[in-house]
Amino acid sequence: MKPSKLITAIAVYLLLINSLQAQEEIKLENSVLWKIEHADLHEPSYILGTLHLMCEKDFEIPKKVTQALQIVDALVLEVNLSNPEEIKIMQESMNNTRKISEELSKEQFDELDTLVTKIMGASLINFDTYGLSILNVLMLQKMLPWSQIKSVDNKMMSLAIKNNKPDLQFGES
Repeated sequence: MKPSKLITAIAVYLLLINSLQAQEEIKLENSVLWKIEHADLHEPSYILGTLHLMCEKDFEIPKKVTQALQIVDALVLEVNLSNPEEIKIMQESMNNTRKISEELSKEQFDELDTLVTKIMGASLINFDTYGLSILNVLMLQKMLPWSQIKSVDNKMMSLAIKNNKPDLQFGES
């Protein structure tokens, strides 16, 4: 082996070994709740990754989430679920004034019609004025094997209220 090829091979080997040692294994049991700490922050923050809705039989708020909620100053949610005006705005944003047939090409409409007919038992033309957002919600309800659903956001809000969080806040919608 020529010296330049040998040096290159050794360099690649060392880089590979170094990069393997530099990788930390992320423990998946910590993937739902993340603690954010930094020298510039006075107190840590937490980010909770959730599904908005869950099947009741699978619904569980992990203990580490309820413990974190007890020590934080505020819960920040995407939408204030206790404010009827925000709920109304959210619902209006889902309403689409355009018909589905106006948003899709003929080929796309026909392909979606096949799927909708299979899942909903009725042709897409019956849902044309609903818009794609509402159709999406209707199809999800039909497709998922849930008899009862639970809202993670509602549960988190009720836990925050129960824990007397004075600065209960909500993100902008």
